[in-house]
Amino acid sequence: MYLMLHIKTATGLTFLRWRERFGVSRHVPWPEAVERIGGFTPDVADWYRQATEQALALNERHKELRRAITTARKVVMKTAPAVYARPLRMP
Repeated sequence: MYLMLHIKTATGLTFLRWRERFGVSRHVPWPEAVERIGGFTPDVADWYRQATEQALALNERHKELRRAITTARKVVMKTAPAVYARPLRMP
């Protein structure tokens, strides 16, 4: 298994998730990954657990930042001053 950056094209949401290395290269949910790493040596299994914890933290941070950007855009749109063209002077 390997971590892959996944981007939802409809929303632009970006996150890390586990993928199979061989075969159809499908998404591997964490509960299934836990079963798979059960046969690995303790060091390798710990590495997968740590990598997953970091990936989950990064995914959550990305969502937080997206929410902050959305909020900032709403604030800016509400407070943006109206701009009107000045009348042209005719000589």
